[in-house]
Amino acid sequence: MKKSRYIKEATANSYCDLMKIIYNDGNDLRDNFVFRGLEDSSYDLTPSALRKKNNKLNNFIGNDFVLSQRMSVEYAIERGFVDEGDVPEELDEIIIERDKTGKVNYWGNGNVVCDDGYFQVKKELYVLFKFLNFADRSGLKVTDDFEVRNNIHNYMEYNPKYWPNEKFREVISLAQHYGLPTRFLDWSYDYKSALYFALKDIVEKPLDKDGVLWAFNYKLFENVNNNGPFFNKLHLYRSEYNRNPNLQAQKGLFTFIVDDVNYLFDKSLDGRLIDELNGVREEDQHWFTGQFALVANVRVPEDEFLFYRITIPKDEKPNFLKDLYRDGYSEEYLFPGYGGAVKAMENRIKLESFFEDK
Repeated sequence: MKKSRYIKEATANSYCDLMKIIYNDGNDLRDNFVFRGLEDSSYDLTPSALRKKNNKLNNFIGNDFVLSQRMSVEYAIERGFVDEGDVPEELDEIIIERDKTGKVNYWGNGNVVCDDGYFQVKKELYVLFKFLNFADRSGLKVTDDFEVRNNIHNYMEYNPKYWPNEKFREVISLAQHYGLPTRFLDWSYDYKSALYFALKDIVEKPLDKDGVLWAFNYKLFENVNNNGPFFNKLHLYRSEYNRNPNLQAQKGLFTFIVDDVNYLFDKSLDGRLIDELNGVREEDQHWFTGQFALVANVRVPEDEFLFYRITIPKDEKPNFLKDLYRDGYSEEYLFPGYGGAVKAMENRIKLESFFEDK
């Protein structure tokens, strides 16, 4: 990652070091920042549904989706739907369509129906409506919005102009919280809750990766005007806590970017924000004739940072987790209910065993 004046890099070698960084000589980060913990310090701020590698959204894509799509040959080869050697060499623009048996039955020149953004949004809609359908049939409260419910069985015909549509934000945040990959990034107002998610892997996995605690200066975006000709694409969203005890305990906030469905950005949130603040305008960034911007009217004061990126050394992760547990930030607090209590018992024993084996 390139150094930037908008990101403050730091390393916390102990729990006390971390608190000193958070409290920041009286300029407490908790006043203006939200926090996100990641188990691998090499991870950037790319939503799980938009990652190029290890994109878990594809784990929820069934054959019924594949058979319903006409896609470019690039997508077909990349996703293993067709072998590269089967593509006729003389065709530059190719549309692929499969029949009900999965056999490719159409090759031809023409306009590719599913470009990057459109195809991505269709995948997300497919997964969301599947989630809505399963939850609804199980008697779980999801949403009573007519537009959303009306498309449970017609999701392939649903074509919003911009995505994520405001009517789907509650559904997306709920799905994201329970592990479904989406284009939302989840943050916490509580740095200790976020820190837990940078450490929890140690009870199951080898200590081979440094963790990272990101902090994002969300206050810079709270009072930005989202009306008029300059529309800010970056949005902050807090789901209703009373519907989700886990979200209430973890003090969650979501960030996401609203965009035209036919366009797909492939940069992380930090990369996109810093590019725009630096005045970068790549030709392929689809700026809608200047009327739409990611952070229009936002400025970062010279004495402030947009992000803090705090590395947690891998060898110190067990000590950090032990201190978190002492502060009451274990599974019975972060995941209220019987399951959280059982998980807390199990993980505390695993952590004790870790120190005994050293």
